[in-house]
Amino acid sequence: MAQQTGIASQTISRFELGKQVPRDMAVVMQLRDAAAAVGLAAEEKLFKEALVESSLPRHVAAERPITIMVYRPHVWRLMQAARIAADFFPDEAHAMETAAPQALALVDEVIQSIDPDQIQRHEDPHFYEDLESELGTLAGRKIWKNLIKKGDK
Repeated sequence: MAQQTGIASQTISRFELGKQVPRDMAVVMQLRDAAAAVGLAAEEKLFKEALVESSLPRHVAAERPITIMVYRPHVWRLMQAARIAADFFPDEAHAMETAAPQALALVDEVIQSIDPDQIQRHEDPHFYEDLESELGTLAGRKIWKNLIKKGDK
């Protein structure tokens, strides 16, 4: 199977034994497709479930509840389009980046402000919650500065 899919046999063995889930979801997708191609329904289901689980947070800090974000429908729609484009349609993701330079500049500013000691928190759901909060604050400040500049003219 490893030869047919072009995936290292060690990766397949570790996944089968439950010792490790491949970090690259493209590997899991290849395994799902290979299982489907030879009619292994149970294995195909296993790989499908792994793909779904990969999008869920791995660690939940007990000391702080996770904030459930409520988005306006058009905001949620754009967020999901960006997420899907980034994972499955790289040309569209690039086009989105090109089409939104101001928004991307704000996101990049927040990313560049991350303390290097905090990067290991990337699997903590609060990490992204904190970044979203910081991004919202930064965007609000920029909007107010622009409004004040316009009012001075």
